Parts: sequence; structure tokens; C-alpha cells
Amino acid sequence: MVARVRLLAALSALVAAVILVWQTAPPTGSGAGPARLDSTDLPMTNISTTIKWPVIETVDPSPFDPCRDIPLAVVARIGLAFTPPEPEDSLRCHYDAGNYQMAVEAIVWRSFEDTLPVDAVELDVDGHRAAQYWIMKPTDWNDRWWITCMVAFKTTYGVIQQTLFYSPIYAADDVDCLQTNLQRANELAPHYIY
Repeated sequence: MVARVRLLAALSALVAAVILVWQTAPPTGSGAGPARLDSTDLPMTNISTTIKWPVIETVDPSPFDPCRDIPLAVVARIGLAFTPPEPEDSLRCHYDAGNYQMAVEAIVWRSFEDTLPVDAVELDVDGHRAAQYWIMKPTDWNDRWWITCMVAFKTTYGVIQQTLFYSPIYAADDVDCLQTNLQRANELAPHYIY
């Protein structure tokens, strides 16, 4: 009995395979012979080499580097030099105020309009178009939260993002994120390159 079931199963699988191959149409070709490449030395057009979109065309890939272009005396005067400013990836600079951290970053691949979330409040900082909004992100340890807020400036090359962040668990005093970040934006705006 087992042999008959095995034989019937094998025969059924063979019939199904034949029907599947028979119903699948062979690929249609333009003619006999090997495939032919007409040209491979012509430049490709409308091709982006970056995954970040939209790309804003800029002549200078480093129009503003906060660690290089903001004088240390200015940073120290406003209390952001608890530890020396630390360059991070790309055009991002990390500042330490002891009770909170701040990062300033020039972004050349994204426009001001694409940066803003729907709840951003647009304002004028030192005569420049800017916007302020909240962000919260989890930390890497123990699932605690960083309180984070942002001031973004519109520039000719993209955006300057000024981020203030602190942990309410480790901060000695509670920080008014939006107000403190706006105050720092007014103090640093004359040193930004737009």
C-alpha cells in the first residue's frame, strides 16, 4: 500500500512539473545570436549617486564647519566649552555645556522646507529665516529618554541645524530646551555662514 502511495505521489509531481513547463512561455528574443551591447562609454544622465534626496547642488562641499568657523572664545563665553568642541561626522560639531549638550551641523544635501516637521514654528533669528521644533529620542542605555529640541536655519546651501539635548535623569537642573536653544541661536547666529 505504501509503495502505491509513493508511486502515485511521484507520478503526480511529474505530471505537475510537465504542465508547469509546458504553460511557461519561452523568452522571446529579437533574433538569433548572442546579446549585443551598443555602447558603454556614453555618460548616464539623471542619475543620483547618493541615497539622500533631494540633492541641493552646491559648489563647496564644506561651506560651513562649526568647529572650524565658530571661534572658541565665542563658544567659551556662552558656556558651551565645558569640554572642547568635538568634530563629529561630516560638518557636525558637538558642544558640552555641562548640564546639556548641543550640536551644530551644516547640511548641504537637504533643503530647509524638507527639514521642517509639520509642527515647526517659523521665526526670525538675527535677520535669518529659522524654525524651532521638538524632538525626543531614546538613548542607548536603559531605555531612558533625551529631551531634544532643534533650531534650523535656512541657508543658500541647505540647512544649519542647531540641536540642544539633555537627559532629565542626569541633568543637575532642568533645562528649558526651547528657550535655551533659541538663546544660543541668537548668540551663535552672527558666526554662522549662510
